[in-house]
Amino acid sequence: IRQVASPAPIAVDWREKYYRTVAMKRAVAYLIDYILVFIVSLIIVVIVGDPEGTITFFLSVILYLVVMPLMESSKWQGTIGKRLLKLQITNREGERIKFFQALGRNIMRLLVFYAYFLSFGVLLIVQYFRFQKTKKFFHDEISGTVIGERLANSGEVQIAASAA
Repeated sequence: IRQVASPAPIAVDWREKYYRTVAMKRAVAYLIDYILVFIVSLIIVVIVGDPEGTITFFLSVILYLVVMPLMESSKWQGTIGKRLLKLQITNREGERIKFFQALGRNIMRLLVFYAYFLSFGVLLIVQYFRFQKTKKFFHDEISGTVIGERLANSGEVQIAASAA
């Protein structure tokens, strides 16, 4: 009789750790993207010249609101930061999102980000408790998008959308 080793038990809180890991990856990906947008803006400003910073601001907004959604709606399904951290954006059905859905998502992310500060952190606290329930940030809920980890050997994505 051959004895088969039983698989290691799954930790009870594995989903919580998974969502925390994905949230950290998302934060790092956002930081990478923000730094890249800033660097590209600075390079263009150095070439063109912008002592008041007006061009830098508008260029950053254009890069953020055009280039980011283009990348998220492309076959990459994510920005450079998300790509480096093996994250991918899909709709609720796991399909690639359209440009205007990605644009709406990025506009909502900006609005929500600024609302965190305007509400003196109250909205951030609401987001924390809402995330515990839905495992989504406001801008993903509103835009109908899902962020998950890109699976190693396929184009599929492991979706972190529900706790079920």
